[in-house]
Amino acid sequence: MTENQRAKCHAIIHAHAAVATAANAGVPIPGVGIVADLVSFTSMTVQLALVFDQNITNEAAKGIAVAALKKYLLKTPLAAAAKFIPFANAVASAAIMEGTGWVIAKQLEKKYIETQKNKKSIEA
Repeated sequence: MTENQRAKCHAIIHAHAAVATAANAGVPIPGVGIVADLVSFTSMTVQLALVFDQNITNEAAKGIAVAALKKYLLKTPLAAAAKFIPFANAVASAAIMEGTGWVIAKQLEKKYIETQKNKKSIEA
C-alpha cells in the first residue's frame, strides 16, 4: 500500500468510525446500532474500493463488508460482546469499524495488486 493510499484509507476509516461512534452513542440500546454500522460498513467499503481503482456496487460492498466483519470479529470476540453492553456499544462500534476497515483495505489492496500484475503481463 502506498503512503497516499494508506492516508486515504486512514481518513475514510476514521471518518466512518466517528459516525458509528456518534450513531451508537445516540442510541444506547444494545444491539440497535448494528443497522447503522452495516450502512456505514457498506459506504466505507465503496469508498475504500475507489482508493484502489475499483468501482463496486453497494451489493458487492455489503458482501465484502460482511465477510471482513466476520473475519475481524473472529479475531476479537470481545469487541462483538461489547456491542451488547449499554453505553459501551459506541466505543465497540468505533473499534469494530476501525478493525474491519483495515481488513477491507488490505483485501482491496491485494485485489488491486493482482489486477496491476495482470495488466503488466498482458502489456508485455
